[in-house]
Amino acid sequence: MDNVNDRALARLQADWPRWEIWIVHRVIGGPVWCARLHDDHKKIINTDTAEHLAEELEDEVSEPVEEIPRLDTPMTGDLLAEMYPDWEITRDEVFGVWQAERRRGSEVHFLAAVEAWQLGLKIRAAEASN
Repeated sequence: MDNVNDRALARLQADWPRWEIWIVHRVIGGPVWCARLHDDHKKIINTDTAEHLAEELEDEVSEPVEEIPRLDTPMTGDLLAEMYPDWEITRDEVFGVWQAERRRGSEVHFLAAVEAWQLGLKIRAAEASN
């Protein structure tokens, strides 16, 4: 008899051929979705749904995210002002934020960011949207 769990199990097994995938049917609490590598039975993953098992498997095989590298030269107000001459760049020491302001006729753009490099990204996005 074909049911939703059987179809989900077949799909997971097809999508993850290096993994042994099965369901443990409990009397109380619903099914437990399980997986382990065919060549390493020490690592077992258990979840409450097929979707959560797929997420866990994806996390298991994904490369860890490395920290975003910092610039060799720190971003400064002088550098921002040189990169974006149409903007007035200031540092608000009271709030600890970088600010950029650009006036064009009756239009005013005001941006703020904690880090100077973040302000640079915001300025670039604002210029691209015009």
